[in-house]
Amino acid sequence: MAEIFKALSDPGRLQIARLLRSGELCASDIAQILQIDQSSLSHQLKILKFHDIVISRKDGKYHRYSLNNACVRELLDLMDKYLVNC
Repeated sequence: MAEIFKALSDPGRLQIARLLRSGELCASDIAQILQIDQSSLSHQLKILKFHDIVISRKDGKYHRYSLNNACVRELLDLMDKYLVNC
């Protein structure tokens, strides 16, 4: 559990996870929305995948990313709810 929170403690990775809460996105869309370069995004996605927060699938020449499961989505929802109430 600590490793998951550590992975999500980075603002960039947290932004990526929040984006993916709405559904699957390809890497180029994530990079464009967050205005980060592809290599930085690749590094962040690698960490999120290592901790099983994000999964990917190949779609032609694109890689599409999504949250690994509903538990991750619920965790993000709880974190947002907690921060709004504080």
